[in-house]
Amino acid sequence: MNKAIAIAKGRYVAIAHADDINRYERLSEQVHFLDQNPHIDLCGTSAKVLLINTTEIRKSSTSSADCYISLFYGNPLIHPTVMIRKTTFEKLPHFYQTDYKAAEDYDLWVRLADFSQMANLDKVLIDYRMHESSNSSLRKVEEQILVKRIRLKLIKLLLKTEKRSTQLEGYHFFYLCNKLSLLAVWRILFRIKKSFEAKTYLDLSLLHKFLEQRFIVILKQKPYCLRLVHAPLTPLLFIVFPNINAWQMIKTLFFSKS
Repeated sequence: MNKAIAIAKGRYVAIAHADDINRYERLSEQVHFLDQNPHIDLCGTSAKVLLINTTEIRKSSTSSADCYISLFYGNPLIHPTVMIRKTTFEKLPHFYQTDYKAAEDYDLWVRLADFSQMANLDKVLIDYRMHESSNSSLRKVEEQILVKRIRLKLIKLLLKTEKRSTQLEGYHFFYLCNKLSLLAVWRILFRIKKSFEAKTYLDLSLLHKFLEQRFIVILKQKPYCLRLVHAPLTPLLFIVFPNINAWQMIKTLFFSKS
């Protein structure tokens, strides 16, 4: 696929798998969308997934901010539905990386998300065939290992101006919060907020909401007595999350044991 991308001459590169069924309007719909939205660099679509004995409609996040947020805990794009600007590909030193074979699309989206915007059309434009090999135990183990590496890459790109120790705290914030002290949680919270706000091309209200929800999940996992010790720090919540019901958040975190 890398060779095909390298020699492609058109404005857009459409990903397609040999055994999937592309609806006749797929290419025209995506070309029209990208033509009308020059700030979007790649777009996917919904898909009808063909399983062994059944089918299902798979939808993905549509907005750029929601797609970016989805990268932290999943894959926001269905690979064979994606169309990408050729100029966007050309900004990467490498396209698909062979050492991420079992999760090469997820790795590509993470690297692209560092400088580009993605979206999904809320239309089923492809019939996507799911193979038994995709669900094999060995492949799932391989994917899990690669996903951890890719998520670390996602955090390093988000916190690229920070020290390695701060990047590691960022990874723990999202994936291994039990490794962080409460003081470390507060510290990395501000770093992540600052990095989110540097992404001015995304809807910051959605990024703030995502960060707020993660923060609540982390604090609720801490012992109640520790949460009470940090109650004097709660005025900082008004600075971090200026558009939320901070008093309700304070009540939930520090005056409720459940």
